[in-house]
Amino acid sequence: MSSVSSGGDGGEGGGAEGGHGGGEGGHGGGEGGGGEGGRGGEGGRGGGEGGGGEGGGGEGGGGEGGGGEGGHGGGEGGHGGEGGHGETTGAPRWSARFGAAGNDVGYGVAVDASGNLYVAGWFTGTVDFGAGPLVSAGGEDIFLVKLDRLGNVIWSKRFGTDTDERGGAVAVDAAGDVLLTGSYVARDPSFSDTPPATLDLGGGQLPHAPALSFIENTEPLFVAKLDGDGEHLWSRGYPPVDVAWEPQTYDVAVDAAGNVAILYGSLHSSGHPSPEGNSAVKVLDPSGNQLWEAQNDLGDGIEGSVEFDSAGHLVVVAWRHDGYSSGCPCDKAIVVKKHDGDGALLWSKIFEGEDITMLGGGSASSVAIDASDNILFSGYVAEAIDLGGGPLPPGSTFVAKLTPAGENLWSRVAPHAKRLALDPGGNIVEISEGAAGQGFRLTKLDPDAAELWSQDFAGAFARHLTIHRDGWIAVTGQLTGTADLGGGPLVSAGATDIFIAAFDP
Repeated sequence: MSSVSSGGDGGEGGGAEGGHGGGEGGHGGGEGGGGEGGRGGEGGRGGGEGGGGEGGGGEGGGGEGGGGEGGHGGGEGGHGGEGGHGETTGAPRWSARFGAAGNDVGYGVAVDASGNLYVAGWFTGTVDFGAGPLVSAGGEDIFLVKLDRLGNVIWSKRFGTDTDERGGAVAVDAAGDVLLTGSYVARDPSFSDTPPATLDLGGGQLPHAPALSFIENTEPLFVAKLDGDGEHLWSRGYPPVDVAWEPQTYDVAVDAAGNVAILYGSLHSSGHPSPEGNSAVKVLDPSGNQLWEAQNDLGDGIEGSVEFDSAGHLVVVAWRHDGYSSGCPCDKAIVVKKHDGDGALLWSKIFEGEDITMLGGGSASSVAIDASDNILFSGYVAEAIDLGGGPLPPGSTFVAKLTPAGENLWSRVAPHAKRLALDPGGNIVEISEGAAGQGFRLTKLDPDAAELWSQDFAGAFARHLTIHRDGWIAVTGQLTGTADLGGGPLVSAGATDIFIAAFDP
């Protein structure tokens, strides 16, 4: 089942108010912005100069000259339209919930040039995004769903076997193809005369675990490329060389030429990072052939993020432990590094404190590159650590900005900062823990990290965000119980449900 609600008002703007209806919306009028479109849920008020609000079920008034025709509301799971485009306040546009009785999670989200969203994650049982029910083959299965900018589902896909598979980070290339990452179960074929099937993403079964490993199940990483209609182009699976250590995908990025970077780390079956394998980067060409791979030499590498700059250089942020091999998650440090297009290391920065116990150090979680190839990244410091702009206070989250050569421009305390992305103007949008650790917070900072606005949403946990070239924002994650993302309550059907939400710039 799914439920959808529209966003509230955008910023104040001109234009007459359009008609209301569960059917076709009214026409906005006047120069400078269309009015409020038809109701399928309340549309926002029209913006100032330029775009009008988009209507309840479909799109509302356009720019100069007159409002467009509102869309159609009504119907179960129908989508409210986009909110208005007035002041930059992060006003909710629309939000949707999908799920059933089990644990259903939205993990990765990406947007193409046309404003279509691709969301990946995992589900159990049956979930219907609006394009027909998807039924898991057993345990957790991967989903990938495509929605238009108004939240209407275009198609949805399921991938899985009778074991557990999870969808992870996603990216979209310049051609509109989608890169999907995640994990699957690969069994040692020596445990059975007829090894069970592994995950098939459309190009045949992905590789099994190494034979005679004496570990029945491992969870390798995968990456797949699908076209804009969800059709398989290629897929790759990477079982571990040493099956005690299982590769886990952390992030994916794609450059202007279509090359794909995957950041991954190795986890022991106990959940500890690998002291031998640390984290690493694989870079593939547009056809899925490996170009190069680099170990990050981060000690026990932990999760992080990757992004390409305009020259095709790859920036990696990650954090390390040096003590899991001795049973202590100790000596934590932040690492930022850049590789050229052939994988050669251009430079590397390590930021660490003096406390080598598990209570010290710092971590990094997300990276973005601005139009000048400056590097912005977010993280946390448990003790006073200097990123080049003076020590950050202990126990603070931060956003920092480096030059393309890795020199510090500034580093600022940014409460609760977790994952970030940049809008077309270089403003920083981040998702984080909400007030008092409840729900999530969506915050927009200017290019120097001064806060422009923030919104708190209780009852939901945000995992990833993306920003369209027009500046609007999409977020995915999971909700438990009841959450209101600006358009009215969304109530989970089970333990956790998937949410997808869009917000004004």
